[in-house]
Amino acid sequence: MKKSTPARGKSAKRRANSPNDLSPRKASFIHSTIVRWMGEGFHDTLDLQPEVSKPWDRKRYTRNGEVFTRESVLYHAFWSKYSSPDAPVLPGYTGKGTLPPDERKAAAIEKWLRAELRNQATNQRLRAFFADESGHRFGLVARFARLAIQQTIGSSPPEFLRGEFTGGASTRVKRGSLAIAKKFEGKAHCSTTAAPFWRKVLSEPVLWGLVNPDGFETIGTESSAMFTVPKSSHIDRVACKEPEANMYLQRALGLHIRSRLRRYGIDLTDQSKNRELARQGSKSRSYATLDLSSASDTISFEIVKGLLPPGWFDVLDAVRVKSTILPDGAVHPLEMFSSMGNGFTFE
Repeated sequence: MKKSTPARGKSAKRRANSPNDLSPRKASFIHSTIVRWMGEGFHDTLDLQPEVSKPWDRKRYTRNGEVFTRESVLYHAFWSKYSSPDAPVLPGYTGKGTLPPDERKAAAIEKWLRAELRNQATNQRLRAFFADESGHRFGLVARFARLAIQQTIGSSPPEFLRGEFTGGASTRVKRGSLAIAKKFEGKAHCSTTAAPFWRKVLSEPVLWGLVNPDGFETIGTESSAMFTVPKSSHIDRVACKEPEANMYLQRALGLHIRSRLRRYGIDLTDQSKNRELARQGSKSRSYATLDLSSASDTISFEIVKGLLPPGWFDVLDAVRVKSTILPDGAVHPLEMFSSMGNGFTFE
């Protein structure tokens, strides 16, 4: 009887859990399940040849010269997360196969920089608009938005910012199981404008200052550090590591915004309503999710400055970083208000 040898080490564990290691049998099972869930009509859009073992080998069907884009897009969006080095181009459909890691990274950075160019143009346009709103139809919309925002989150954040550390990476601490503990130790990375808020945080809980007296002395860090993580078979996702003192303060503001939104029936910690609507939409096609490209990366500086109460804007602007260091070492001044990695971006 042949004995199986268990995988050893972290790399072996990663390989075992990697989508790239899907067996043909597993891939075929997932494919069949998707087709069944999406309805009988989906069969018309795929070449379901039984001898084809890999889902990316299945050709796209067209009818009268038109591709059934709704089903095809859903199908490809799912399989794009299961990239594999030997997956060829999907003929007649995407024109793209699985790209090497360096190309996926380069594509992500290029997309991020294009979003920044749009932010730059948006900031220039809004700067002129907010200087004189009279005569603009959008002025009424802006005034309504300001009122709604102030009624929801208040005119200013609380005086004492009670945040939290997460296990994500910062400019000083690597991501890992001990990341939170390490962020409480030593001299924290902190931007100049966030330092007064950080010192106030440390002075309030006496035990924190006693356990780590070095925490009052920060290491000036004015920029975040860009990195990328896998997103799909053809592009990575850009994120930025922030100074951990800034991250703590950003998280405090984000948590307060979240608590204020909850008063108005928007609970960001509860996804049950989203799940139920998604379930209904998948069955009846009566609902759809609007997923904008680069949505958080195109929230420009001037729109935040123009719509938020001054008390909120001043604090949010103080605890955010104003630039990020690109992988090639260049320092890029941010046109967006906050990048992915900032503690309040998704609140």
